[in-house]
Amino acid sequence: LICVTLNAPDDWKDHTYLINYGFDNFETKVVAKKGEYASSYVYDEKNNRSVKLNFGDNFIVSVAENDVIKTEIMYEKIILPAKKGIKAGSMIVYCNGKKIGEIELLTDKKLNKLSFLQKTKNFFYKFFK
Repeated sequence: LICVTLNAPDDWKDHTYLINYGFDNFETKVVAKKGEYASSYVYDEKNNRSVKLNFGDNFIVSVAENDVIKTEIMYEKIILPAKKGIKAGSMIVYCNGKKIGEIELLTDKKLNKLSFLQKTKNFFYKFFK
């Protein structure tokens, strides 16, 4: 917390009151930590291939006791081949129904197209299954 008062006769008393009010009525919540696992994403349904997505940044918010934090994940189409760390979606953060932020979700590995041999193997595996 940061407290600034202008032209107050007793700055110290005002600062103490405001800082105590902030700590008594609000708490800090970590919604996301950079690099931590966020979700899995199936980028190739036909061949059942998925990738783990990690948070691209930290997201920390101060909330009152009755505030409700909700999140929603939105995925983006990935065009193959794709490098590690590309944006594959985002997590939208809401407080009491109002959007307060958005965090990128990044792939945790390089994604390649299937080779002809892999496609052929998958075809016969599904055919004879």
